[in-house]
Amino acid sequence: MRSGVLDSRTHFVVRRDRLKPAGSLASCRTELQVLKKNMLKFSILVALVCSLAQGQTAAGEAAAPARERTVWDGVYTEAQAARGEEAFSGMCSSCHRAGFQGPGFMQRWREDKVAAFYNFMSTKMPINAPGIATKQQYLDIVAYVLSTNKFPAGSQELAVEDLGKIQVVGKEGPQPVPDGALVWSVGCLTQGDDWESLTRASEPIRTREAETPPEAEMKAAGQKALGSLSFRFLYIESLKPTNLKGQKIMARGFLDREPKGDRLLATGLIPLGGACQ
Repeated sequence: MRSGVLDSRTHFVVRRDRLKPAGSLASCRTELQVLKKNMLKFSILVALVCSLAQGQTAAGEAAAPARERTVWDGVYTEAQAARGEEAFSGMCSSCHRAGFQGPGFMQRWREDKVAAFYNFMSTKMPINAPGIATKQQYLDIVAYVLSTNKFPAGSQELAVEDLGKIQVVGKEGPQPVPDGALVWSVGCLTQGDDWESLTRASEPIRTREAETPPEAEMKAAGQKALGSLSFRFLYIESLKPTNLKGQKIMARGFLDREPKGDRLLATGLIPLGGACQ
């Protein structure tokens, strides 16, 4: 008998693999129920796998560090800069007719937070009456100075709580700290043949305090891993580093970039606890 042909005498469906009575409805229902159960289990499994994958994606996105805001992200408004221009004209223009703009501004303030410039303005300016303006006026002046340096305006005004979160960088992005900048770095105080060096040092970070570090910098230094740089110290004798040799320290000073190797005119050496391993 050929496969797949119904034999009317026996009421069997003849198949290649097996014979089954055509009238066996109970058997068909049983198989249908089993099939439905298997399909339900498969659907649940697919949903579970998709849910786990989505959760892992969300967790990965949450774990990714947020990009640091910079002065190119529209951190002030045009109206705020206009107010700042008026305040600048009344308090600053007699001494700073050219304003704070161009390569000189970038060389002095790049690779640092906007907070550094604000703190300088609000505590040192105007020179004949430092701190005379309100916080809002100083914020507006900072916004104006940013506008004169061609940084774009945005939809939100610059606020005090934003200052420490916004980095000053050039259009090309972050660059090494410039020569002559006051910096801090974490490394190991090492004795050479005739000089001391900071070895296994981290990338130098710009600061505005020569000797006593702010609390935030001390906290950051304590968490900073050792690096691969090296700085030869200049005029370190007055800091009496003898008892710090071989220890992990925060070194502060003025960066001296040289073709034969960068140097550090040290202004402060702060132990961070523990010997360098």
